[in-house]
Amino acid sequence: MICSLKFLIFTFLFCLSKSVLAVCSISTSGKVEIRVGQCLTMNPARGSKSYKSLPRWVMDLDPSSKAKLLSQHKGLLIRGQVTESQAVTKGLVVKRNALKSENISVFIPLSAGFSCRRLGQFVRGSLKESCCDGGGTAPCLWQTGYLLDKVKTSEITKMTRQSSAVSNAKKMKKLYKQKRFKKLLYNYGHRSYEFKNNVEFQYYVGMAYFKQENCKKAKNNFTNIHEAFGSLKANLAHNAYIKEAIYNLAVCHARDGDAQAAVMILEGMKLKSKFFSRELKRAYSDKAFGRIKSSPAWKKFSSK
Repeated sequence: MICSLKFLIFTFLFCLSKSVLAVCSISTSGKVEIRVGQCLTMNPARGSKSYKSLPRWVMDLDPSSKAKLLSQHKGLLIRGQVTESQAVTKGLVVKRNALKSENISVFIPLSAGFSCRRLGQFVRGSLKESCCDGGGTAPCLWQTGYLLDKVKTSEITKMTRQSSAVSNAKKMKKLYKQKRFKKLLYNYGHRSYEFKNNVEFQYYVGMAYFKQENCKKAKNNFTNIHEAFGSLKANLAHNAYIKEAIYNLAVCHARDGDAQAAVMILEGMKLKSKFFSRELKRAYSDKAFGRIKSSPAWKKFSSK
């Protein structure tokens, strides 16, 4: 009976160790880029949501051990899709471009100096996978073994060999020239925020709406260009797009009967009259401003 019990215990321990070994003999590491879907601040102080989610055994630790463990788990928990990957999974089989297109959770330590407010649409960094075998290795308490180091963030994807903004612009330009405005908007309209400061992207989406007499939506894209230009984030290599977009923004406000907004944009253009000289000259005779030309705001603008 004793021999049988010993055999069962040995068999159980052997199977358990084999299972843990199988899990921890496979690991993933390397550079990845993730589109941020959700960001949570993990600060496991007593009374916080993250503290309440901790496993029971953590609560049973002595104060010193618990404090040391929890200090390693302070940071951000990012959930999102892996858009680009140079990571490699090593195990019985080596898998390259690991995790690409998968939705995962990764942990960014507090020492990286980021907050959820400071993150753009994308985060990039060096991913390392911890062995989560029931212990407290960071960041395993947050139900993930993925830790992101050397973190960088931006509003656009940057790990692709060719910038997606550049490749998209070429395709958009072709659709625009073909006057396939609906197709252009179907493919790219929903990604405007992703490329908020990219003049070409915003121009083609805005102009596609504009050509379809949809000033309500076109204004959003033209406003993005106007703001990027004002904050010196717009690439002046695309100055023709900038000029037309800002001019059309004023036109859209005029079509809506908003004289104050239209004139405010034109007044701003006057401050850079050398840059907008043709557009300002055009505005005085453009019938697009006909609806507001009897307004006090326009009369004041045109009298200067």
